[in-house]
Amino acid sequence: MEATLKFNLPDAKGDFELAVKAGAMHCVLWDFKQFMRDEIKYNGNLTDKEYELAERFQEKFFEILQDNAISLD
Repeated sequence: MEATLKFNLPDAKGDFELAVKAGAMHCVLWDFKQFMRDEIKYNGNLTDKEYELAERFQEKFFEILQDNAISLD
């Protein structure tokens, strides 16, 4: 199977840039997911309040990904 994306440049420059940078954006999201995981799992210096906040942010992050049908697996 093959797919081709075509953009009417310069009118669709924003859409073109979004498509070109999609891989980098995936990497950013993956790195942030790992950062949050590591902070929650391995950072023994977090206060209880910081730990709860980190978990809340992580849950919201996953909720937003799921709402937008984005999988980082």
